[in-house]
Formats: sequence, structure tokens, C-alpha cells
Amino acid sequence: MAELEEGSHAPVARAEAATRIERLTERHLAAATPMGVAHFVSQQPENPEYSRDRAQRLLVKYFASTLAAYFQWIGLNHYVRRAVAVLGRETGSQIAVGPLADELSWFVAAANLTIINRRDSHNRFYERLRRVYRTEAGMLALHRTLRDLGRSLETHQQSAALQLLQEALGRLNETQKLLHETQKELHHSEQRQGNLELFIVLVYVVEMAHALGEMTAAKHGYSIALAAVGTAIALLLVVLIVKKRPGWLHAWLGEKRLVPIALGCLLVYFAALLAPAAVPSLRIDPPEAARPAETVPHGG
Repeated sequence: MAELEEGSHAPVARAEAATRIERLTERHLAAATPMGVAHFVSQQPENPEYSRDRAQRLLVKYFASTLAAYFQWIGLNHYVRRAVAVLGRETGSQIAVGPLADELSWFVAAANLTIINRRDSHNRFYERLRRVYRTEAGMLALHRTLRDLGRSLETHQQSAALQLLQEALGRLNETQKLLHETQKELHHSEQRQGNLELFIVLVYVVEMAHALGEMTAAKHGYSIALAAVGTAIALLLVVLIVKKRPGWLHAWLGEKRLVPIALGCLLVYFAALLAPAAVPSLRIDPPEAARPAETVPHGG
């Protein structure tokens, strides 16, 4: 009875046969394998009318239990094939594992019937069929496999995300280095521009002393002295305003006082350059005009 799928083979061990045979009553034995089930019933002498149709009635009554267990087994194999298909994918496994695991959880909860019938014999036969089909163990193993697979894929995804993050950090470091070099170049450019502005200011100071000296006919020594003093003062003011050096002098004068001081120095410088126009002693003496030669008239 316990070897329906291997009827021509040698009998199995007694312990193995015991796991496939269920004694439902004293006059009803049931055996089950994945290939089929068999019922062995004996008549009841005290009730001959009941015994006459008993086999047909038992076949109908216990068919629901067999059908429920068999459908669970088919459903489990269906999810096993789907899991194998998901495992065989190169891409999209993370997307497919989650819904499959959720659907399997729903199937386990919906297909696991605690009570198949109000009679205890039917329920024991149903549990026997589930053990024979290994439905419960298969559900647990598949659920555990999908859970571990989801964790593995999640770990792999996190590792990939971490690798991308590290690459992004590497690119960010390179960008920061490039930005730092650009800032240094910009700083050098600003320094060169400041030096150029300083040179232009000094040239203007000297040119101003030269131009106004010629206009006012100032003595050369006076113009040269004013040009030297003006250049020195302009150099100091430009370094204080642009370079902010020396630091102690810049801090002592203050940022707000430097511009008025520079304007005052410029006015004083203009006044000094225009002073020869008002002070004759600072001007160059004009040369004496050449007298015309006297002509002696010839006597006549």
C-alpha cells in the first residue's frame, strides 16, 4: 500500500512504511505517496447495509483532502520554477524577488488549511498527505531561500552603491584639487593684476609730476623731488589698500580711514605740483632776450 509508485521494487523499511500509512480507525487504513493514495477498509458485520457502499462513500469523502494537498503541492512546484527563473536572470533579480517572496507568503498563509473537515480522521489524513508531499518543508525552504536571496541581492546592491559612492568621492576629491589649483591660479592672477595696477599708479604719479612741472615751469630739482616723494607715498598707499601690508600699519589706520588719507595725499600732491605757479622762486628763470645788433649807418 505504501509503494504505489514502486510496486515491483523490494519492500521499503518498516520505519519508512510507517510514515506513509495512517490508521484512521480500527477498520480503515490509508496509505499515501506522491504518486497516489490507497484506502483499505473492512466491513462492519453489525451494519451490512452501511458496509455495502462504504468504499464508494470513503472515496468521495476523502477526495477533498487529497485534492487540497495535491493543489498545494502543484502550487509549491510552480513557485519553485518561478524562483529558479528569477535566479537565472542576470538583471532585474532584485525587482522580481520582492514580489515573489510576498506572493509566496500569501500562498503559504492561504494554502495552509488547519482543519480540512470536522472529522478528526479527515484532518489526520490531510496532514499525512502534506507530510508525504513535503509541502510544509518545501514552503519553509523556498521561503528561506527567497529571503536569503533578497538579502544577498540587497547586500550586493549596497556594495554597488558604496562603490559608486567611493567613485563619486574620488571624482569630488579630484574636482576639489582642480578647484584648489584654479584658486591658486586666480590668486596669482590677482597678484599680477595688483602689481600691474601698482605700476600704472606709479607711472601716473611720475608722469603727472613731469607734465605739471613743464606747465608751471618748475625747477627740475623740485619736480624730481616731488616725483620721488609722490612715488613713495603712492607705493605705500597702494600696498596698504590693495595688499593690506604691512599688517600692523593697516590695522592701526583701519580700512575706513585709508581712502580719506589717500584722497588727502592726492590733494596735497596736486597743490605741491601747482606751487611753482604761485611761488616764483620755484620756477626756472627765463633766459634774457637776445638784443638786436645795432647797425651803424654809413656816412653819406
